[in-house]
Amino acid sequence: MKRQKLSTYKLIGQIISFSGTKETLVQQLKDYQNWEALVYYGSQHLLLPTIYKRLKDLQILHLLPDDLVAYLEEIHQINHNRNLLLLQQIKQLHGVLSEAHVNHLFLKGAAFLIKGAHSNNLERMVGDIDILVDVSQAQKAFELLKENGYDQQIGFNYEVKNYRHLNRQISKAGLAAVELHGDLLKHPKQYLIKAKEMLETQVLCNHLPIPNNYFMGLHSVLALQINDLGYYYKTVSLKTLNDTLVLGIAQQPQLIQNLQSHKYGRLFLAYAQQFSRDFSVLKLSKWQQFQGLWLSFKLRLPLYSYLVHRLKSALWFLFNRLYLWLTNSSYRKNLLKNKFKQPHN
Repeated sequence: MKRQKLSTYKLIGQIISFSGTKETLVQQLKDYQNWEALVYYGSQHLLLPTIYKRLKDLQILHLLPDDLVAYLEEIHQINHNRNLLLLQQIKQLHGVLSEAHVNHLFLKGAAFLIKGAHSNNLERMVGDIDILVDVSQAQKAFELLKENGYDQQIGFNYEVKNYRHLNRQISKAGLAAVELHGDLLKHPKQYLIKAKEMLETQVLCNHLPIPNNYFMGLHSVLALQINDLGYYYKTVSLKTLNDTLVLGIAQQPQLIQNLQSHKYGRLFLAYAQQFSRDFSVLKLSKWQQFQGLWLSFKLRLPLYSYLVHRLKSALWFLFNRLYLWLTNSSYRKNLLKNKFKQPHN
């Protein structure tokens, strides 16, 4: 299965793209046989509902095995029903924050879900509900949610400095946890997206506040590359690629210019062009072309990619813990406290 990683990624990229011909995709599906790999990688990138919806819209589901179609249909329906419930939770949260005059907007998956609902498209898989609030109102918003049932928290055992969001809040009555953001990117890269400007340029979609297309696209890319360490690991996210395709960022010159101005955006565009013809119109540098080819090479050697990823993960963990030990006294105290804690008899 893993030996077909590259061809499976390219097939998924073709399915989620809006350019290219239906005939080309039909031929790819006829030539493709490793359906187990399609399910594995489609699930890994949270794209199974999208794959089903795109193939259904193109009326080519019959090219897949019957049992696979039935499975994808079931996953799509479960996700659709869950998203309907999430929309109700989002509306309830909006009501609580609006009534208290908290300046806010919905981010990431919640924003894409709201945008998709506007066109009767609820295929996006969503985890938590992320909300950007005015940093001066963050604590007020946190207490408001506590008063409205979000009284369980998931956070750190030590004081966190310069963190982009408060502790995750959970309600027994809510389907998803909520994260209130005062900032958008990890320290010290917050300057790449100005949270205040995103709030000032928000738009209403189905009467719910979300970022405009420019900021949605910019945040999608930089959250992957910086917060999720996509640039560090040099990995591709087909889910993020799909989000940017939905937003049509390849046709947004101002956003492309921004992304081409720093290494995080340049690498994402290099990878995006490898898997979607929507980005073929972009002129990439020789460095970007090399990065795209190198990614394709790595996907042909999954064992090599796995070993490199594990090594980088270990190095990142050690560096991060050492940095915390040197710069965060709360972390040191908590670590020493747990180290020398007397066991109960």
